[in-house]
Amino acid sequence: MMKKSIIAAAVSVSVALVAAQDSKSGSPLPKLAPGEFEARAIQNYERRSGGTVRKPGSARGVVLVVNSQDKVGREELEAALRHIDETVHPILEYKEAQSVNSTCPTDDIKQLGGKVGVVLVDVEDTPALLVAPEEGWAVVNVRKLAKDNPSKEILSARTRKELLRGFALACGGAFMARGQMVVREGIRTAKDLDAVPDEEYGVDIQMALERGLPLYGVMPWKQTTYKKACKEGWAPPPTNAAQQAIWNKIRAIPDKPITIEYDPKVDK
Repeated sequence: MMKKSIIAAAVSVSVALVAAQDSKSGSPLPKLAPGEFEARAIQNYERRSGGTVRKPGSARGVVLVVNSQDKVGREELEAALRHIDETVHPILEYKEAQSVNSTCPTDDIKQLGGKVGVVLVDVEDTPALLVAPEEGWAVVNVRKLAKDNPSKEILSARTRKELLRGFALACGGAFMARGQMVVREGIRTAKDLDAVPDEEYGVDIQMALERGLPLYGVMPWKQTTYKKACKEGWAPPPTNAAQQAIWNKIRAIPDKPITIEYDPKVDK
């Protein structure tokens, strides 16, 4: 599963376990600073599982984000790039280009080494979002998102949301019913983007992308817990005490090897 989903699930389980333990003991839940309880739950998850790792050689095909405009830079796009990496975990590359074909960037994406991609432009002759699922690309026209002269913060948020929408729509993510996410029905204008509170995908979009990307030649990284990777035999060498403990435990020779008793009268 996806790293963020795994950690979110781990936090929920850890919180539930702590709450259950406290309810049995009758002790009130500890008062912690905002986010501290979740941070401790994540630490507990990583201690038990070793965190998440990616299997070398399991991914193929590059997802490109090509930026050919200067209204919104890499720093402002980082949250969207990180979200794609954490939820879908493809080989993701960000590149800047002086100019690209704003109406059909198929050749540009291929020349830059991508299988699929999202291109950011600043032009007059295309809509805010242009998508070609059959080619595996989307074009985000930042000029159209800036038409009403929004603040830099609002323009950056609009661009991140259109980047996420474009990638999902171009690569098999389709739409989702819940209205809080970026891939939703009814987005017709830039101000409609302002009304979307979350800049992320839901689980159904993540799963749809995982099914859709291989059709374009993109295979995301196989990502799982360090503990499971050890059991499957491909875990990298441990890098911290938690992983070392898991490594030693799983690779250790059993103290009491399994013995099989054979009775020739019964086991014929």
